[in-house]
Amino acid sequence: IRTFIGHTGLVRTVAFDQAGKRLVSGGYDTKIRVWDIDSGKQIATALASSGAVFGVAFTPDGKRFAASGTDHSVHLIETLSGQEILTFFPGKDGVESVAFSPDGTRLAGAVAGMGNIRIWDAPHQHETAILSEHTDTVASVTFSLDGSRIYSESENEKLIWNVATRETISDAMWAPPEMITHTSPDGRWYVTTESNNVVLVDVEYKNVPNEKARRKTKVSFDSFLHQKQATDATTAKNWYAATFHYAWLMQNDPDQTSLYDCLQASFQELQLQFKLEGRDIEPHLATVVKRSLKLPRGNK
Repeated sequence: IRTFIGHTGLVRTVAFDQAGKRLVSGGYDTKIRVWDIDSGKQIATALASSGAVFGVAFTPDGKRFAASGTDHSVHLIETLSGQEILTFFPGKDGVESVAFSPDGTRLAGAVAGMGNIRIWDAPHQHETAILSEHTDTVASVTFSLDGSRIYSESENEKLIWNVATRETISDAMWAPPEMITHTSPDGRWYVTTESNNVVLVDVEYKNVPNEKARRKTKVSFDSFLHQKQATDATTAKNWYAATFHYAWLMQNDPDQTSLYDCLQASFQELQLQFKLEGRDIEPHLATVVKRSLKLPRGNK
């Protein structure tokens, strides 16, 4: 588990570049931060004017990214420098979500409050279309793999658009590309947010040669290491990590009442945190956590 610390407000949105080398994050502190995944270092910072950041998306080549939020604009930013290149103005409402077409020539934004989608010619800052058949706030937009369609979703509606005609396709099947926004394209990293922090879980670490060799020679469960990690995470109020390590301790010694109590306490804090952020906790839970939460309280 790797924790990226830097935001001073709740982190609302994250996105990987297609190479799986960089991560961009934004939230309520108005700052957009770019992270190098391998080193864990922050490589650039950008300011989203005066508002919270709700949506981020990399261009297909990863050299730039778009960021949107409550400041009534969409910013096109250079990845390595954090410098703003262009600004798109969709109107008087914020933009909940942004997405690039697969070839990087179009940028779509879901405008809050107005129930419409704006499409821009990304390289030239020219608005090319306004799609406006939604009756409530559009929460997300996604291009089809060939860029000919847009899938948009609000709380009560799912619409499919023909980009060329700018009309909805009433008889089309809802089949947007599988957008695994919390997993890197190479499948190695899983990202979640915990309050002001970005948390990366290396899901392939167990298959790295050095780690495989270490596991092969390590015949006993290292309870001391997990206990230390759980204690440190609790002190830091890193409830995702604390829950994870207490879950492993419970798996190893399910009869310990103290471990049961610590697991339940950290999980309650984690649930509260996700509830306050308006997010569903279930997709973020590791398998070991789900298993351990089902164990009964022990008798030691």
